[in-house]
Amino acid sequence: MTAPHHRPEAEEQKGSVTTIDLADALLDAFAEVKRRAFGNYLVRGRLPGHALDDWLAAERELSPPIRVDISESEDFIQVLAMLPDCSEDRISVAIEGSLASILVHSELAEAAAAGKDSVEETPGPSSNGVKAHEMMHRIPQRHVEFFTVIELPREVDPVRSVAVFTDGLLAIRMTKILGA
Repeated sequence: MTAPHHRPEAEEQKGSVTTIDLADALLDAFAEVKRRAFGNYLVRGRLPGHALDDWLAAERELSPPIRVDISESEDFIQVLAMLPDCSEDRISVAIEGSLASILVHSELAEAAAAGKDSVEETPGPSSNGVKAHEMMHRIPQRHVEFFTVIELPREVDPVRSVAVFTDGLLAIRMTKILGA
């Protein structure tokens, strides 16, 4: 299992929420779906033939319904997302073209940001005479708790966008690209 792909130069603070490159956000989400699908496979006792079911179950776990309201003015598109029980340091926003993505990272990611060793190992089920404690599954440091991808009504300028999180509400104001 490889760590998600982050380019440090792509991360920056805007408002109170970290913004990252959309490709990095999607790679993070893909890595987490892959990890959870593999976990589903292990829980089923490594029985073949259910890869698609495992994958779709993992996607459902990671993309729960999030209340998102989108409004549009002459110059801006505003997105409000309800993220109760989150803290701003766990949220990343990615904006590109007419897409916005919101990722919420687990507490594990906070430990990684603090420089702690946050790779934990979880035992898988026993199989082929191998004891459960001998089969370990490594969890990547940058752990996505859940994510959503939002299709915007128009293309926006990610450089001129601002995301702020307060009291469980994420507000993203994005400047429209004129003529798009």
